[in-house]
Amino acid sequence: MILTNDLCGCIAKAGLSQAQVAREIGITPKTFYLKMKKGVFNSDEIYLMIHLLHMENPMTVFFAEPKEKGENHNGNWAKNIQTRRRTC
Repeated sequence: MILTNDLCGCIAKAGLSQAQVAREIGITPKTFYLKMKKGVFNSDEIYLMIHLLHMENPMTVFFAEPKEKGENHNGNWAKNIQTRRRTC
């Protein structure tokens, strides 16, 4: 499961738009938006994004465990914020 909100944050941190990332990885912006909506990219696209965005810990963005309903309200919000800051 891809954490698309975190991926958007990494794109913004790199100073790029989603359309620019799409072109750099060889797909159209429309295809990129559709893949973001579905949360599915192929391995070549993931590889290119990791290097393009200089991601330090891509595992937390591209290979996240699916969350159970209500899991975000477990009191570990501060830990989650710290983890997300280290992803890109």
